Amino acid sequence: MEGEPIIQLTTQAVVNELDVVVEEQPHTVNENTVDLSEAMKTALLNSLALAVTKQVKGPLNAVRKANDFNTTKGYSKQAEHMKLIQQAGLKGKQSTPSELFNAIGNHSIKAFASSGMPMLNLTVSSTGFEQVMSESRAIKQVVNAIVAFDKLQRYAKAGITSKNLEVTTVEDTLALDSIKATATLKAFGLEDPNAFVRTVEVDSASMVRQDFDALRIATFSGDYEPLDSIYQHGVRVYTYGQLKGQSVNEDIGFHHLSVNADTIGSLKVTARNYSCALKTGGCGAKPVSNGQLAKNGNKCPTCNRPRHEMTGGSHQINLPQLMSNGRLKTYGGHQIHMVSCRINNALANAIKGVKNGTHTPQLAINMMMTYGVKVRSSVHNGNFVQAECYPVAFDVAHQGMTFGLAVERIECLEPTFE
Repeated sequence: MEGEPIIQLTTQAVVNELDVVVEEQPHTVNENTVDLSEAMKTALLNSLALAVTKQVKGPLNAVRKANDFNTTKGYSKQAEHMKLIQQAGLKGKQSTPSELFNAIGNHSIKAFASSGMPMLNLTVSSTGFEQVMSESRAIKQVVNAIVAFDKLQRYAKAGITSKNLEVTTVEDTLALDSIKATATLKAFGLEDPNAFVRTVEVDSASMVRQDFDALRIATFSGDYEPLDSIYQHGVRVYTYGQLKGQSVNEDIGFHHLSVNADTIGSLKVTARNYSCALKTGGCGAKPVSNGQLAKNGNKCPTCNRPRHEMTGGSHQINLPQLMSNGRLKTYGGHQIHMVSCRINNALANAIKGVKNGTHTPQLAINMMMTYGVKVRSSVHNGNFVQAECYPVAFDVAHQGMTFGLAVERIECLEPTFE
C-alpha cells in the first residue's frame, strides 16, 4: 500500500453520508491547491534537467536553451515540490529511480556536463542517472515531486478526494492475472496497471446478520476461473428481507455487492410505485406502492389490473455505499446497507437490455459511471440528490477479491487541481 494521500480541495467541503443509519459528523477539508496541469509536469521535468546539470557542474544556460525555457519561468520551484510531496503523502520518504520510471517512462533528460560538450541524453533507467541521483539531494527532491505529481494525477483521474479512502493500484489487486477479471476491469476503464482503485475490506465473519454468496460466472465458451482463484466474478449479500413483487423463480432477498460486467445483467431494477393510467386502459387511480400491490396479490387495489399491465414510476437499484471513513455503510456493523438509488430511464433500459441481449455490459457500466445515481439526503430534507458511482475492489474474507460499483457522495464542489 502506498503512502496515505492528502488531497486538499480549493473549497471547504462537508461530507455527508446519504440515507444514513448513523449520521456522520460534517468533515471540513482545508483550503489549498495543487497544480496538476501538463505545464507543471513539463516544469518538473525541466527542474530535473537543471538539477542534473548542476550536479555535474554543467552550463545552466545551455540546458535552459535545450529545454526551451528562460531563467525565471518554465521550471518548478522548491515550494511547489514540497507541496506536491506533502499532499501525496510522500514526506519523509524517498522515491526510487524505478518509481520515477513508472511515473514518466524511460524519459531522456537533456543535460550538459560542460560547456562546448554534446548534450547528455540521460535516461531515468540508466546507471548514470542512478549515480548522479544518489549524490544529489536536489535531484532526489525533484524525483520525489515528479512521483508525487503522478500519484496525485492518478487520484484525480479516479475521483478520489478523501484522504481516508483506502486505495491500491490495479496491479496490486492481482486481478490482471485473471482473464475474466481483466475483462471486468476493462469495462471500468481500469486497464492501466498503475491506475488507482478504491479498496474495501469486508469482514464477512463480523456480518452476523448477513450471508455471502460467491459467484463463478461462466464465459460464453463455458470456461471460468479455477476454484482456487483469488478473483470472484461476483459476490451477493442476503439482506434477510424479501424483495416485494419479485418472481418466485428469482433469488429473493439477495443483492449484488459487486455490480460489474459479469453481474449487471442480473441486477434488479424495480419501480418505486405503479400507476393504473387511463391512457393505457387503467382505472386512473393514484400511484400505488409496491407494498400496496403486494397486499392485493400484485394487482391494482382499485380495479385488480395486474401489475405487469400497469405503468412503473421512477426506477431504482440497490448499491453499496462507501462512507467517508473508507468503509461500507452498515446496519450497526453487522449487515451491509444496500442503498436505494434512483436511476434514469436510459440507464434502466440499458441494464434490462443486458439481460435481454440488446445492450452490452460495458455500455451499461459506462452509463452508470457517467450518469451516476440519485440517493436521499438527510441534509436536503430527505430529497434525492446526485451521487457518483466508482469502481471498488472488495476484499471479502473467505470469498476472495471481487470488483463492483459503489455509491460515493461528498457534499462539496468538484475538486479543483490548478
